[in-house]
Amino acid sequence: MDRHPPPAVSFAAAYQVVLGVIWLLQLGMMPSFLLRLFLFGVAFYHFRAAYGLYTLCEWGRQRALQLAVFDLLTAVSLWLGDHLSPLGALLQIGMPAYTIHALNDPEVRRRFS
Repeated sequence: MDRHPPPAVSFAAAYQVVLGVIWLLQLGMMPSFLLRLFLFGVAFYHFRAAYGLYTLCEWGRQRALQLAVFDLLTAVSLWLGDHLSPLGALLQIGMPAYTIHALNDPEVRRRFS
């Protein structure tokens, strides 16, 4: 069995890495230690999901799906408040929706252990 991830999974893993980097960059703007710790934890789980996706582990797929749903829910308030830019819509709605769609495809799911 080929253990290389399909292109959709590699793309979703790369997206998780980008999100992890974005969360790490936000650390400097947080005033308190607890908020910094929270952001570090969120970044860590994005990196962990990326690793799990790339190694085709089921827990990585599930973690990426959970984080995608979380990203979609955080975009709802921006969308309803008319504060969502077109680029923000692509990143905050389009990419999580793509991740959910790609990782739930039956052909892709068979590749995970």
